[in-house]
Amino acid sequence: MMNQPVEDSERSARAFELYLQNQSVVYAAVWRTGLVKTKDEPRFDELVDEGMWAYHDFYLKYPQALDSDDALTKFNALALQAVSWALKRYLATERAHAATNNEVLNDPAIGRDWHDESTPDWLVDEEASKLYGRLSRVEKQVFRLLYDEELSPSEIVKQTGRSTVRISQIRKQIQAKYLALQAEENR
Repeated sequence: MMNQPVEDSERSARAFELYLQNQSVVYAAVWRTGLVKTKDEPRFDELVDEGMWAYHDFYLKYPQALDSDDALTKFNALALQAVSWALKRYLATERAHAATNNEVLNDPAIGRDWHDESTPDWLVDEEASKLYGRLSRVEKQVFRLLYDEELSPSEIVKQTGRSTVRISQIRKQIQAKYLALQAEENR
């Protein structure tokens, strides 16, 4: 979500040190989402990771020095609000991605040509095979799970350990490459 290249590595390191000293701020923001009740739930770590990056980014943008206990208390109060908002945005984005009806990627019959069952269907279709050749390692994994094993996106999330948002992003990357391939062939 928020882990972009950082220009000031010392300030970034300080942000992580501060996060480690004040993890309770992120935990409080995670509890505020109401999605998890215990630390043992699968979503807990995902939300803490997102919250950590939000805390990190908030520190990098914070204009005032944290040179006193009062300044740190004020910062953490503001950071709690910023992290809570960031988690709400993250969850809203995740819901939007899950609700997206992506026709190309939701069509399990793409390139179907009934043939020997031992060969994946998408390998027989020339266009799908070309698409597969353009995919990254992670995209190929998701593609195989979608079309070989015909898993649903939620099953792919469980099998790969990636978040729903990440799987949705990968599916959209595959779709973009598919549409680019179609555009090339139509020229």
